[in-house]
Amino acid sequence: MAFYMVIKGQIKQHCFEYLDNITGRRLEQTLAPGKYRHERADESPDSWAVEIMSKEVISLTPTDRVSKAIAIFKEHGIHHIPLVEKNALVGMVSDRDVMWLDLMELDKEATLSQFMSKIVIVCDDQTAIDHLAHVFYREGVNGMCVMDEKHHLIGIVTHRDILRWVFDK
Repeated sequence: MAFYMVIKGQIKQHCFEYLDNITGRRLEQTLAPGKYRHERADESPDSWAVEIMSKEVISLTPTDRVSKAIAIFKEHGIHHIPLVEKNALVGMVSDRDVMWLDLMELDKEATLSQFMSKIVIVCDDQTAIDHLAHVFYREGVNGMCVMDEKHHLIGIVTHRDILRWVFDK
């Protein structure tokens, strides 16, 4: 399990120190009678990012036009689009970053590079969903790219995927 930061196309492993103290979901501590906290902490999580991520990722480049992203958001009902250059993740754009241009009837021919997040938190496919939820909450993100061990983009996890997992469990 690992998290990374992508900054200007460079991937660097990142440690969120607050994850060191996680011992599972809060309710597990009251719903697992007969087990001590240290016993539960040794149990492996039962779900990983790869199990809940969307595997069909639509990506664009920073030089693509805002109008293209708006069309994709509307057509596919998605909220996040990773931006790649030469098969490397370089940013992310959300519908909130650009949809206001459509609503205000402003210039939609600007490039996505003007609106993209240039610092992107990503995770690997074996990141525990509990850890994802903590990072989403603490860092205020709603979508996160998922990469394999070779740092290839293989999916995207959103807050909706995590909520769906919570309610389906």
